Amino acid sequence: MRKVSPAEVAKRISALREELNDLLRFERESYQYKCVLGEDKESVRPSYDYEATNRRIDELTGEIRKLRHAMNVFNTNTLVHSKSVYYFIEFICILIF
Repeated sequence: MRKVSPAEVAKRISALREELNDLLRFERESYQYKCVLGEDKESVRPSYDYEATNRRIDELTGEIRKLRHAMNVFNTNTLVHSKSVYYFIEFICILIF
């Protein structure tokens, strides 16, 4: 396990969400298709593997969940020193908003 900054984790989560959304969009567009009567179904059928697609969706969802959990743990356990007082990062974020 390597150490990364919260900004890097947020960027990774964003990239994973984008990939997940692309995959879900592809699934929505590929699970159903239209063909003309008499046309060869196999020639118009999009390449789609249900098991592989769902496995990848589960992997992406799991990785996003792990990263978000790690970020939440970091935010609730990290202390920041300011004017002889220690604050949790989560508390500072609440004060900002």
